[in-house]
Amino acid sequence: MEHCYMCNEPRVSDEHIPPQCLFPEPKDLPPGLDFRKNLITVPSCAEHNLRKSGADEYLLFLLVANINVNSIGLNQWRTKIRRAMLKRPSKKGIFKNLQPINFQGINTGAYSIDFERLSRQFDLISRGIYFYHFREHWAYEINLAIPLASEQAQKHSQAMVETAQHVTWFLKTEPKLGENKEIFYYQYKLRTDSPGLALRMVFYDGIEVAAISSGNSDKIGQAA
Repeated sequence: MEHCYMCNEPRVSDEHIPPQCLFPEPKDLPPGLDFRKNLITVPSCAEHNLRKSGADEYLLFLLVANINVNSIGLNQWRTKIRRAMLKRPSKKGIFKNLQPINFQGINTGAYSIDFERLSRQFDLISRGIYFYHFREHWAYEINLAIPLASEQAQKHSQAMVETAQHVTWFLKTEPKLGENKEIFYYQYKLRTDSPGLALRMVFYDGIEVAAISSGNSDKIGQAA
C-alpha cells in the first residue's frame, strides 16, 4: 500500500507538485498547446490533497498577480483568475487591503499577503519534490526565502532576496528540472555527508523561491 508523501496515511489520490491549477487549461491556450502533460504527481491522503483546493487557488492568485510573471502567468490572470472572480466576486477578497500603487513606473496594486498560508504551500511543494525523487519523507524543518514585493514583507525582503540569490548561485550547475519550464522548474542539491537540502523553485519565469534545510538539529519526526 502506498502512503501519503506528507504523512503515513494511506494514499487516496495523487497530488500534483506544484498544484495543477498553476498550469493553464487547454481552453485558455492556442490550439495545440498543452501544459498539463507529464506533470509531477505523488501519492496523497485526503488531508494533503482533496481538502486544500482553496490553498492551491490562493497560491495561484498570488503568483499570477505578481508583476514579474511571464506572458503565461499574465494569461492565467486574464483568463482563469478573471473568470473565477466574475463567477464568484467574493474571491476578490483574496487580495486583502488592496491599494493602488505605482511600482517601477507601472500602475498596479499592493495588498496584504498571508505569509503563513503561502509558506505552507511552498513547504508542501518542496517536500513533494523530495518525495518524488527519493520516495521517502523529508523529516526536517524547511526554511523558505519568498522575496515577494509587498509592504508587509519589507523588513525581511532584502534578506530573502539575498538568500534566494545565494541559492541560485549554489545551484547554478544543477539541471533545471520540470516538463513545463515556462510555468515551473526547479534545481536541487543534497549534502553527501549528512542530511541537507537546497532547492530553488521558479514560477512563471519571474518568481524565485528558495528552500533550505540543514537536516541536523531541526528534525521534526514524521512530516505532518
